[in-house]
Amino acid sequence: MQSIFYIKHLYKGHTSYSFKQKISIRHIFCLLIMVLAITSCSKEVEAADRLGKSKAVEEESTEPGEERYFIREQIVKVKYGPNAPVTVFLVYLDDGLSQKGIDNCLEGMKRFNDQGLMFQLKRTTDRKKAHISAILTEPSKINNFFAKTQYARRGMPGKTIKLNSTLYGAQNPELPTNMASVFAHELGHAFGFVHIDYKDNKFSCHNLAYTEKMKVPVRAVFGTVTSKPVDNSFMLACINRKDNRPFLLLDKIGVYNVYGRYKDEGLPFIKYKGENGYSNYFTADYNELGEGNENYKPEGMVGRIYIKNTPTDSRIPLAYYFNPKTRDHFYTTVLSQLGMGKDDYEFIRLYFIYPKSKGNSRVPLVRFFSKDKQQHFHTTDITEAYKLQKDKSWKYEGVIGYLTAL
Repeated sequence: MQSIFYIKHLYKGHTSYSFKQKISIRHIFCLLIMVLAITSCSKEVEAADRLGKSKAVEEESTEPGEERYFIREQIVKVKYGPNAPVTVFLVYLDDGLSQKGIDNCLEGMKRFNDQGLMFQLKRTTDRKKAHISAILTEPSKINNFFAKTQYARRGMPGKTIKLNSTLYGAQNPELPTNMASVFAHELGHAFGFVHIDYKDNKFSCHNLAYTEKMKVPVRAVFGTVTSKPVDNSFMLACINRKDNRPFLLLDKIGVYNVYGRYKDEGLPFIKYKGENGYSNYFTADYNELGEGNENYKPEGMVGRIYIKNTPTDSRIPLAYYFNPKTRDHFYTTVLSQLGMGKDDYEFIRLYFIYPKSKGNSRVPLVRFFSKDKQQHFHTTDITEAYKLQKDKSWKYEGVIGYLTAL
C-alpha cells in the first residue's frame, strides 16, 4: 500500500481510506518538517477462459493475504529502462483460421501493443520463427474450452495457444463476440498472468465448482486492487459468449507494472476527471476509485510518482489537499503554503516528484486556477493545458513538478 498516514477523506461519491497508520497531527507536522530538511539538503496447469462445465481441481497456493491480481513468479524476460530496446515476440496464426478468427487474434495482440510495454507482438507466417503459435485444436482435446495456453517458462512466453477450431476456424456469422478478449486472455497466460479470481473462480464462473491447482508460487502485481476481483477484467477465469473485455484500468496497471518502461520506479499516477469537467483528481492508489464512479471517471495513467524519498534522491515533496466545501483538489510542492491545512483545505497525503525536467523521460504537471469556479485544475496533457491557457477564466499557475514518464 502506498500510503503513509491514516486520514479519512470524504466528499460526495468518494470516500478514501488510503492510510494505514494513525498518526497525530503533531507527528505528521514533525514528519513534514523532517522531509523539508531532507529535501533542502539534497532518490503448467494451463488456464483458459471457460464456458459450460468446468473441472473441480485442488487448489494449492502458498500466497497469503487477500490480493487478487496475480502473476506467476516465472515471467518473460525483457529489458527495462528508458533507453532499452523493445523486445519483439513473433506470433504465428494457424493457416486454418477464418478471417474473423484472424481479425480477433490481431485485436487481442493490439490490446497489449497499445500499452507501450517493453515488448511488442508481431505476426509472422513462419511458424519456425514464432515465439508463440496459435494453433487450431479440436474442442474435445481442450475440454471444449474456448482456448488453452502454456504459461511462460524459462524467461520465454508460453509456446502454444490452442484455439477451439469450431470458433476460430469457422465462418459462422453467429460466432461469439468474446473472441478477441479470449485471445488477449490467452496471451496474458503466455506472459505469466494467472486468473484474477484464481482463488475462487465462482466470481466469474458462478455456480461452477472450479478452483485451480498452481504448480508454482504466484505473487500479486504491486499497485493493483487488493480486496476482491473486478468485474470484466480480461484475466477473469470465465467469460460469456457475448462479452467483450477491453483492458480495464486495473488490467493496464497490472501489465504495465510487470512489463513497463520503467520497472520498479514509482507507482502509476492515475488521472480521474470530475463530473463538472474541471476537477481533475490524481492518485497512485487504484483502490481509492478503481474503475471510477458516478462522479469521477478514469482517464488512465499519466506518469509515475513516488511515495518515499531518501536524502540521495533528487525528488521534492508534493502535498495533496482537498477542500470539501468547494470540492477542490490542490497539489503543491510549497508545503508552507497550506501547512497541515487551512482556509478549508485538508491535508491528505504526501508524494514525491522531480523539480526539473529531463528530456522525454519526465512529464510536467501543470496547474491552473479559476477564481469564478474556486477550482484548481491540474494536467499533464499539453493539448488540455493549451486550451485552458486561451480561456480567460483560468489563470495559469505554472509547472508544479515532473513525473517519471510512462
